[in-house]
This record gives sequence, C-alpha cells and structure tokens, in this order.
Amino acid sequence: MKNIIKKILFTFLLFFGTLFLLEIVLGAAFLYKDRNIEPENVKDFPYLYYLFDSKKGDYNEHGFKTTYAIEKPENTFRIILTGGSVARGKEPEFTIAAYLEKQLQQKFPQQKIQVINAGVSGFGVQQEFLLIQMLLQQYKPNMIIGLDGYNDMLTFKLNRFSPSGYDLPPHNWEQFRIIKQKTFQSKWYSRLALPFHNINRAKDFLIRNSKEKKYDWNTVDETIASKHAQAYWNVVRDQHDFCKTKGIVYVNFLQPVRFYNPLSEPDFAEHKALSKIYKHMESYYKQSDFGYSLIPAFHRCKGMYIDDCHINTEGNQIIATAIAEKIKSQLILE
Repeated sequence: MKNIIKKILFTFLLFFGTLFLLEIVLGAAFLYKDRNIEPENVKDFPYLYYLFDSKKGDYNEHGFKTTYAIEKPENTFRIILTGGSVARGKEPEFTIAAYLEKQLQQKFPQQKIQVINAGVSGFGVQQEFLLIQMLLQQYKPNMIIGLDGYNDMLTFKLNRFSPSGYDLPPHNWEQFRIIKQKTFQSKWYSRLALPFHNINRAKDFLIRNSKEKKYDWNTVDETIASKHAQAYWNVVRDQHDFCKTKGIVYVNFLQPVRFYNPLSEPDFAEHKALSKIYKHMESYYKQSDFGYSLIPAFHRCKGMYIDDCHINTEGNQIIATAIAEKIKSQLILE
C-alpha cells in the first residue's frame, strides 16, 4: 500500500513539476517573442471598451493626440478626424490630422482651423459612432471625418471563429465576453489554470492555428462579402445621419489597403476573400454623396506601406492632400 501511495505521489509531483517547468520555458519563449512589442497605454472606458491614457503633453485627457481643449475657441472651424491606428498615427506632428490642418490653413489663411486627431488604434466604425455620441460632440466640431475600412474588414477575419450575432463586433471580441469568463471562473477547475498562464496561451495559439489551417477562405462568397459590407455601411450612414441632426458635416473616406486593388486580384486565398469584402464596401462609396474612396490614390504607391494598412509619413501627406481636396468645397467657414 505504501508503495502505491509513493508512486501516486511521485506521479503527481512529476506531473506538476513538468507543468511548472514547461510554464517557465514557455514564459521565457514568449518573453523573447514579445521583446519588440511596446505595450499600449490604455484605460478601460464605458461602452467603448478602452481609450488611450497618456500623460504626455501632446495628448489630451481623452488620450487623443491633440493639445486643443474640449472647449472650442470663437471664430474657429473645428474638424475631428476619427478612425483606427492609421488615423491616429505615431508622432503627433507627422499624422494625417497634422498635415490636414496645415494644408487647410494654407488654403484658408483668413480663418482659424483646428483638426483634432481622435483616432483610436483598433477601433471600428461602431466604436467610433459611440465615441462621437459620448465624447466628440462635446468638442463642438463643425465637421467630422472618418478614415475607415480596414479594421471593419479585418473584424471578419479576427472574429470568424467566435460568432457574436453581429457582423461588426470589436476586434477579438472574445476577450470581452465577461459572462463567459465569469462562468468559467466559477468552476473548481478554473483554479488550476491560474498558475499556468503561458501554457494556456500556448494552448490557445495551437487551437487557433488548427482552426486557421482548416478554414477554407473560398467559402467567403459574394453573399457573405455583401452582408458584411452592408453592415459596415449601415453604421457609416448612421454616423452621417446622427451628425446631420447635430448640425455637423460628416464625411467618410475608405482607407487604402496594400493587397486590395480592384484592377488586379491578389494571389493568396485570404487576401482574395478580404478583397471581395472590401470591393463591396467600396461600392457604397461610389454611390454616396458623403463618402470617398482613397484607393485610386495608392494604386502605384505600394512602397509607402509599412504593412497591409499602415503607411509612412509621405503616405500620410498624400491622404491629407486627398482629403483636403475633397472637403474644401464643403467648408463653410464662420
């Protein structure tokens, strides 16, 4: 009997000892893998999930890259740029908003123009719509410009394994499923997962990787693409209608994407499927009187891309110029 107990204890210690050793090894591996990742300084925010929380002088109390106060000065035409990380940019003076303000001020030197950068990395149009209602209208803008498309196309990819009942959930919305998380935490076996964070991370990676390999991008047909694009445009149109009731001019621009070009088809099945969605999204802009596509401006500018959607400072200037050209006739300067 004692030998049996000893074997059980030895097996138990060997099992958990192996797990702790694996946890340490995986922790070191993930630490090396993430060595170049700079964590974003964000804070929780009601309904929006998060906003940036920076104490630098170039950021305001809502984490936007601007030094302008919420209260608008007299005799000022105020524009707010919304969007994801492309709109937000990096260094404040080299962002699309900064270049846009400079160009518009040159075109209208007799007026004071402010362009506030309210881009939030990872945001889609639904979060931007809530942002406009909750915060941005407090800034009393004369015009709101949306620079969108990529994040809302990407949500299809990031959430296709986690059905939500809604076509445009936030990126990786699985992480925001509080009820599901609490249900798991109420189980006794959830305690066993606490000390093995890296093992769980590796497990989640293997599961996702397995699903990725099994997923057939060819199943994304025109019907699926059209449905996703329509859900996107419905929110863009709602933003326009809401702003109109508030006396705010609303204009939306479809941002360029490196692998999307309606004149040619990409090589990869994933890019083909996503391009199909983007093509349907772009079709709404061609029929709109408040939406414009920036795709044509970048057909021959692939060297300006840093990745599939982010561009260098020269690309930011090109986008700012294109936006300035389109909105100049809609500027009613007070």
